Amino acid sequence: MKIKISKDKFDHQYYLEIGDRFFIEFVNRWYWLFHSCNWFDVELIAITFEKDSMLDGYELVFIILGIGFRARLNTFTKDNEIIKRAKDVEDGQKTDKKK
Repeated sequence: MKIKISKDKFDHQYYLEIGDRFFIEFVNRWYWLFHSCNWFDVELIAITFEKDSMLDGYELVFIILGIGFRARLNTFTKDNEIIKRAKDVEDGQKTDKKK
């Protein structure tokens, strides 16, 4: 099982990836206060559990005073319809079944 820490190039969040299906995102909502942006928001308390039916996964968000984490377990297989459609788009095939 591989474990690695990576930084997203778009939102500057850090991720801990454990294997191919589980990751944890470290959340810092105070980041926006110290950088010039056109808005900011701070979640004081957020506890959320989600079952994602489209991508077959489970997600837990836990934030207190703007600091927390988001953990996701992907349970999808290669037979997942969304994964198949994404692969078709990458391959340049038409995904709409209508004629």
